Amino acid sequence: AGEHRRSITGEWKRPTGLCLVKDRLYLVEASDEEVDEEGELLYPLQGRRIFVMSLQGDTLQVYKNPVEGQFFSDVLCCFDGKLLAPVRDENSVFLVGVVALAGA
Repeated sequence: AGEHRRSITGEWKRPTGLCLVKDRLYLVEASDEEVDEEGELLYPLQGRRIFVMSLQGDTLQVYKNPVEGQFFSDVLCCFDGKLLAPVRDENSVFLVGVVALAGA
């Protein structure tokens, strides 16, 4: 009917992709290139995390890309029971790989 049902809030910044699989929401955030005076990223984990949430918006788990300098793309999809998340390098807009998270 187009009526507002709920808002989802959390510790993420700049959400850019959302995927619904079964009874879970998967949210990926955009990376942020904002740096301090020394050239260090202000939010180094931003763009390297995928949040797993209940349908009510409660954070259940957070997947972190373990590779420094690689960020998740804004597209998520589910295939063969796995959540697929394209990965790009910090110095490029081109994809360098795809991470498959089992259990989706």
